[in-house]
Amino acid sequence: MKLVYRMGLIGLAALGLIAVVVLYKLLSSPSLAAYTSLQTSSAPSSAHISAQFMGTTTILFDDGKTRILSDGFFSRPPIWRLLIGKIPPDERLINSALSKAGIKGLDAIFVAHTHHDHAMDTARVALKTGALVFGSLSTRNVVLGDGLSSDRITVFDDGKIYTLGDFTVTIFQTPHSPGVAFPGTVDHPLTVPASASEYREGGNFSFLLQHHSTSLLLVASGNFIPGKFKGVKADTVFLGIGGLGKQSEEFISDYWREVVQAVGAKVVIPVHWDDFTRSLDEPLRPMPYALDDFDNSMKSLLALAKRDNVQVRLPVAFETFGVN
Repeated sequence: MKLVYRMGLIGLAALGLIAVVVLYKLLSSPSLAAYTSLQTSSAPSSAHISAQFMGTTTILFDDGKTRILSDGFFSRPPIWRLLIGKIPPDERLINSALSKAGIKGLDAIFVAHTHHDHAMDTARVALKTGALVFGSLSTRNVVLGDGLSSDRITVFDDGKIYTLGDFTVTIFQTPHSPGVAFPGTVDHPLTVPASASEYREGGNFSFLLQHHSTSLLLVASGNFIPGKFKGVKADTVFLGIGGLGKQSEEFISDYWREVVQAVGAKVVIPVHWDDFTRSLDEPLRPMPYALDDFDNSMKSLLALAKRDNVQVRLPVAFETFGVN
C-alpha cells in the first residue's frame, strides 16, 4: 500500500512538473537574437519620409512638415489588468512615450480598429498633440467618450481619400486577423475606464500613404480579401503579423500573395508582433507562445521574401528610419 501511495505521489509530482514546464513555455516569448541583422537602422537617410515604430501598430510617418500617426497606443496595460477589471489610459506612459518619440504636434491619427491595443489612447494623444482623428463610427464613439470634440473627428469608410500636406491617404476596409476577439461595434460614446471587452473591433482598415513618388501600405491586422489591392502600388508594406504564426502555411502564403505581391512591394516591415501587455519602458519582445509563434511567422515570411527578392526589415522601438 505504501509503495502504491509513494508511486502516486511521484506521479502527481511529475504531472505537476510537466504542467509547470508547459505553462512556462506558453507564457514565454521567442528571442529576437536571431533577427538582429534585420533590424532597422536609425542612421541618416535620404528618404523623403521617415517612420518611427512604437510597438503594436503605432507608427509615426513624417516628411518634415506633416506628421501622421497610426493608432497611438502607449498605455499597454498588463495582462492581469486586462483580465480582472477596467483599463484606463495611463497619462504617465502616454507622456513618456510622446517625449521619447519627440512628438509635440501631430496633424492626424488614423485608427485601424477599436480594440484597446489600437484605439484606447487615441483621444488622449489627439488632445495632447492637436491631431485630427480619422476612423470608423466605433472610433468616433471611443474618442468622444474620452473627451475629444466631434469637430476633430472624421468618420471614414472604404475607398475614402484624404490629403494632408503632401500625403494622400486612401482607406481600405480589410478583415481582422482570424479568431477576432470582441467582434461588433462601439455604438455609444465609451466612458473610460472600460473593460477590454468593451473595445469592440468596430471594423478593420488598412491605409495607403502616398507621398510624391513614394507609397507605403499599412496592413495593421493579418488577414486579407482576395483581389482587394488589385491595381494598388506600394514600395513598402508595414505588414501586421499578430497571430500569423498560428495560421497554416497556405494562409500565410495567400496573405503574402494578396498583399505584398499584389502591390509589388520590395520592402516588408513586420508590425503587431510585440507583446502589447509589456510597458514601453521595457524592451519589446514577441508575443508569448500561447498567443502566437513569432519564429514560425518569420520563417515563412523570410522564405517568401527570399523567393520574391523582397527585403524584410524588423523595426526597433523609437528608432527613426527612412522609407523610400
